[in-house]
Amino acid sequence: MDYKDGDAHAAAIQGNLVQVKKLDESGYLWDKQDKFGDTPLMESIMYGHRNVAGFLIDKVSPATMEMKDRNNWNALHLMAKYGRPWRGIWNRIVENAPQCLVQKDTEGRTPIELLQLLSSKSEGHALLKTVLEEDAAHAAAVQGNLIQVKKLEESGYPLDKQDKFGETPLMESIMYGHRNVAGFLIDKVSPASTEIQNTRNNWNALHLMAKYGRPWRGIWNRIVENAPQCLVQKDTEGRTPTDLLQLLSSKSEGHASLKSILDEDYITSRAKDLVINGDLEEVKQLYSDGYPLKTQNLVGQTSLMLAIKHRREDIAKFLAKIIPESDVSIEDNRSRNALHYLAMLERPWKEVWQILSQKCPQLLYKNDEAKMSPMELVIMMQHKSSEHKSLYEYVMKNDLPRFVRELDEEAIRSYLGGLEEHAEETRNIKMMFIGHAMVGKTCLVKQLFGEHIDLQSHHSTNVAELHLRRLLLDMLTLERITGTSAKDIVLERLRMVSSKIKEDNRRIEPVSGLIKECKNGYIL
Repeated sequence: MDYKDGDAHAAAIQGNLVQVKKLDESGYLWDKQDKFGDTPLMESIMYGHRNVAGFLIDKVSPATMEMKDRNNWNALHLMAKYGRPWRGIWNRIVENAPQCLVQKDTEGRTPIELLQLLSSKSEGHALLKTVLEEDAAHAAAVQGNLIQVKKLEESGYPLDKQDKFGETPLMESIMYGHRNVAGFLIDKVSPASTEIQNTRNNWNALHLMAKYGRPWRGIWNRIVENAPQCLVQKDTEGRTPTDLLQLLSSKSEGHASLKSILDEDYITSRAKDLVINGDLEEVKQLYSDGYPLKTQNLVGQTSLMLAIKHRREDIAKFLAKIIPESDVSIEDNRSRNALHYLAMLERPWKEVWQILSQKCPQLLYKNDEAKMSPMELVIMMQHKSSEHKSLYEYVMKNDLPRFVRELDEEAIRSYLGGLEEHAEETRNIKMMFIGHAMVGKTCLVKQLFGEHIDLQSHHSTNVAELHLRRLLLDMLTLERITGTSAKDIVLERLRMVSSKIKEDNRRIEPVSGLIKECKNGYIL
């Protein structure tokens, strides 16, 4: 051992603070262990020199605090072993090296378990136990011990007490990254406790989330909901929590993620206010600035849905045009898309309906949680008002085949229900026949359609022909169904839908019953 090592251990054992300070000024590293595995910090605790331990605790690294001796005892184990009721030193070790609390000795005991065993040994042991019991919630929060926190809460133990740094268990659970503990505590402490600021930096719970980069959206929002004052409280540098986060946003992935979450939530709130107020120009500015307008509020409503709900047709038209196809299909918490909103809320906005249905045709037949599609809603609610009737007439004209429109209302609903239930199976195939002149392309197409070919008057067609909806297969037999007109095809599709419904013993509800369901189930 180097002579300085011997001097350092001797000074710690003797409690010679002057010598310890001289060694520190000379650049001595305090992580040297003797043959028993003890560091100078450990020896100052063992021999009861509080002033030396208090000086060294600010000089050694967390790794040094976590060092163990031959019994696998760390600095906290030694405080428990020798009954040192030094609250400040215990707390500083826990703050700098929380791992010390859960390290176990050769007998499998943590420092607190060792103290529990020795608590009646001396006045010092009993006093240390009392000190730690007073700080039990803090210790459990630091360790992330949710079970212990719950036990303390059940026993009526106060969960909002501050330590000497002014920090509450909620703050410590945030500092040490224990999301489950923070989530539990946020619902147990009062708004006043949530707004508490520590003594060192004037940081509240939100400041600490910003400081340590905790991207916990739910906890941030619950703090803001319970104690909105936290958002505007300033630290010793005059910074709000969001100011502090802005400064640290590039520090880690957690900081960047939290900033992204808050930016998104802010834009959601900002866009919501602009849409509700009908400020089209500001909505356009948000879009120009690159902010996402697809974000959803707590009930899953997008900016487009809110524009429809609050009768902002110009904003709805703008959003329908600029929102990509993938975002048009977003549903709220009740599985309703934007077309459901148009159908339910008496919005005969034909241009908006057309844009959305063309961008994403499947929206027309998508069921919500009440098993209703936008098309079914339009049909059932057509008699509710003149506006409903106007939308119904537009939809019937533009979104259904002509021969379906000629059917009665119940048959149309059966058809739409069959589409949603997949009673028919559509397989679209595009075929192109290319070849030299007079090789028989037209004859091949006629053969596929089962048409007669007059070999006597056969000649070159010299034209590109386009045939639509000319083939229909029975999906059970895979045989082509006769009849090639559009009317034949639609009627055959209806036949298959009807057969499927009968096979499943499905019953079509009366119109009045469906309207009643709609009235009870579509409150926005």
